[in-house]
Amino acid sequence: MIEQGNSPPDGPPTAGAVDAGRASLLILGDRANLLIVRESFRQARRYQDFKERLGMSDAVLASRLRDLVDLGVLRTEQYLKRPPRFEYRLTDCGIDFWKTAIGIWSWERRWGRRTRSPLPELTHLDGGHQATVEFGCGGCSTSGVTARDLIVDVRRAVQAVANAPLRRYRRASWKPAASIDLFSEIDPLLGDRWMVATLAATMVGVDRFADLQRALQISPPLLSKRLAELVQHDVLERVMVADGGHHHHYRLLPKGLDLIPILLANFAWANRWFPADGDTVATIIITHAACGDELVPAWFCSQCGKELDRSTMTFDISPP
Repeated sequence: MIEQGNSPPDGPPTAGAVDAGRASLLILGDRANLLIVRESFRQARRYQDFKERLGMSDAVLASRLRDLVDLGVLRTEQYLKRPPRFEYRLTDCGIDFWKTAIGIWSWERRWGRRTRSPLPELTHLDGGHQATVEFGCGGCSTSGVTARDLIVDVRRAVQAVANAPLRRYRRASWKPAASIDLFSEIDPLLGDRWMVATLAATMVGVDRFADLQRALQISPPLLSKRLAELVQHDVLERVMVADGGHHHHYRLLPKGLDLIPILLANFAWANRWFPADGDTVATIIITHAACGDELVPAWFCSQCGKELDRSTMTFDISPP
């Protein structure tokens, strides 16, 4: 478990320091946005590309594309004047989401059960070999970093993710197109703001129902449902507290612990691009205990140990 730098919050999130938390949930906490960004990495450009691949209604797709443009993750580029037609392309901010995407790929590689096409292979161009990845700190070039190596300010982290995103989204109700190759195992765990917020809270040690409900300001029935889903998917286990009573707490299982790098990479991305109130201080501060500095999420090639960047790796990103 990540070492706590503060006690769980005992009241509703404050108004300050919410920008990065909201931004982190707008993609990772919404299934439609997450899939649109994924398809953008797979060369989807035009409205019809997204519609055919994802099977979304026009209302859902148009609103999400507009929000991603407003957020600065996508930009529009006109390719036809009469009638006016636009492509949607990743901005520098959107491209920088790649570290979160690598985390999702790595988690799926370990835990996913593919029902259609296999996951694309990652090739490390420096050595020309197919690679798996290890999470680490880019600040001190250390791979193999786990939750035990980190310190986080619990209050700030939970306050950031508990705040509602800029727009509230319901869980997507569309039926995906038959051709889409959905994330097989991780799909039920991400793409929902309350699921991500609950995961983030348990990640930093807020592990009892009453503490979670108070910290996240979530209704008890909704929290019960999300916790039950996480238990069902073997991400959390419900453990009785040895206090002679009937109290329980929730503990991350290996599948849940392996989600932590995804959340950390996502928080770091949001901190870089959406600092609170224009300040340069990160909203969610996570410290790598070994070097004593703020964690710089990074991925390292497990074969050669080198840190990966976008210029030294490639995927098969051909459209389905």
